[in-house]
Amino acid sequence: MEFIGGAVRSGSIYKSLEGEDEIQALYDEALGGLGLGHESLLVDTRSGDTHVLAVGPEEGPPVVFLPGGNFLNPTCLRWFSPLAADYRLYAPDLVGQPGRSSQVRPSPKGDAHAWWVEDVLDGLGLGRVALLGISYGAGVAIRTMGYVPERVSRAALVSPAAVAMGPLPRMLVEVALPMILYRLRPTRERLLRAARPILTEPEDLAVR
Repeated sequence: MEFIGGAVRSGSIYKSLEGEDEIQALYDEALGGLGLGHESLLVDTRSGDTHVLAVGPEEGPPVVFLPGGNFLNPTCLRWFSPLAADYRLYAPDLVGQPGRSSQVRPSPKGDAHAWWVEDVLDGLGLGRVALLGISYGAGVAIRTMGYVPERVSRAALVSPAAVAMGPLPRMLVEVALPMILYRLRPTRERLLRAARPILTEPEDLAVR
């Protein structure tokens, strides 16, 4: 990645080097709070390198966990950590999202996300597996089931994206407006108000 005068080059998901450093520090903090022993794997995909966290017993049935968009993978993975007692969870950092995978952002139209999941499965040496997805990741799981159903044995989808759209005026008032107000004048109170519609329990790390 190239940075010029403190700003990132075109194509980066980050606006500045400082912004990327802050996200990576939050990632380290979230990983430290995972509370599980883990492996960090790197697999090659047509969207670029993908970083994968692996937790749980190696002999356990494999499950591929797809985290939410704009959330850190280890934060989302921790919410489902009890599954690691019995299953081998493989959690890739979504490409084009905050994390340690390639910053190439697949088009939301078409099957680019499904191709990426297929490449991840191939890179991990997995054949037909169960998928577990939350929010944006659950939407990616749906795309994958449509594109390569023979690679998915079953799926659990939590608040899947792209299934239903809420009322736009309500979303603008309850979600977008608090975020804009926070950006205009950041305070802790405004930050919590912006996070409240998204997080049932606004834990500090997820809020930040």
